Amino acid sequence: MRILITNNRLDQRAGSESYVETVMGALRDLGHEVIAFSPGLGEVASSLRSRGFEVHDNVTHLPDGIDVIHGQHVNAVAEVRRVLPSVPLVFVAHSWFIPNEDPCAELAPAALVALNERVQNRLRSIAFPSPIPIHRLRQPVEIGFFDGIRRVPSDRPESALLVSRKITGRLKSIQEACERAGIELRTLRGESADPRLEMAAADMVLASGRSALEAMSMARPTLLIDQTVCAGWITEDSWERIENEGFGTGNPTDSVTDLDALLAMYSPDFGIQARILAAHQHAAQDHASALIAIYRSIADTRSTEVLDQRLPALMKQNWAQTHKLQMLRRSNADLRAENWALQRELDRIGQSVPPGPTGVRSGSDRPRSGFWFRIETSGAALRVIAILLALRDALKSIRRE
Repeated sequence: MRILITNNRLDQRAGSESYVETVMGALRDLGHEVIAFSPGLGEVASSLRSRGFEVHDNVTHLPDGIDVIHGQHVNAVAEVRRVLPSVPLVFVAHSWFIPNEDPCAELAPAALVALNERVQNRLRSIAFPSPIPIHRLRQPVEIGFFDGIRRVPSDRPESALLVSRKITGRLKSIQEACERAGIELRTLRGESADPRLEMAAADMVLASGRSALEAMSMARPTLLIDQTVCAGWITEDSWERIENEGFGTGNPTDSVTDLDALLAMYSPDFGIQARILAAHQHAAQDHASALIAIYRSIADTRSTEVLDQRLPALMKQNWAQTHKLQMLRRSNADLRAENWALQRELDRIGQSVPPGPTGVRSGSDRPRSGFWFRIETSGAALRVIAILLALRDALKSIRRE
């Protein structure tokens, strides 16, 4: 089977990029030919090419004979649909809060794949002209990676690795908690082409998303934490809840705020449990086999819809403006987290201050002090929102046509 996988970018190694790396290798191990397309290439694309994979950023250069499209991100899928309008499409969604992960009827998906419970619920809520089967799979990980240097976790942690591109305002409180516990903390915020090299050397890992799953596969005691909240250690007892959330941190009201207590709970057994969970529940080999079954189930499904040629450009613009809005929201979240950290520090030295937020939320449930409202309604944010509304209206007009 000749499989085409799309992704928004293949430059820096983040969540969906590491998924593409993992899945392409696992599918090839089953004897299938796997090709990648992305409008943005870089280090990840170079790594894939060095492993013998074909990678393209121009849809006109795609080879003939594609049997199925494993589509991720609507902007990339829309580009491919311009030249492969009838090839069966399996749309795979990783996130429930990124608009670029929401499939649309115009792309004519024959099947949908949700990689966590929240995404599955969102896919079920999307209106399609006719029902589309939704398959629930778990995030995959390479189980055998670095088996030769994987070691038993230490009885007492001396070193910790924090893997996150997004943590800023919360970083200081994590550093201070590790210092009080006598743990040397190292942070990776995108400097490493492959953080698994550093994970192997650490006694414990603090991460979220696929980084946390990769730490589990290497038998590292793994603390799930990000910019907003902390979900605690990944163990046999907590795994199901954490996996359902996509290895995100879930509901801010469930956040564990006492990092000192969490670090004191450390046990080398957490690493053993994590490794067993990764091997039994997230093996890339099992994930690839499940994907092949889904591909084959829609092999005879051929789209007869003609894609409006304006749609790819509009989707590209929509994603670009949505990304800008997300960056503004992230900056807002960073400021709120820094404010919260300062309030906690003032509490420590005995000054009376109003309690800070337990998590960073978005939308109408945020506390609306005048300061934060001014940040959220800054000119830049309003301009981006206006552009998004115009793009939405353009997409609606195409659909009506």
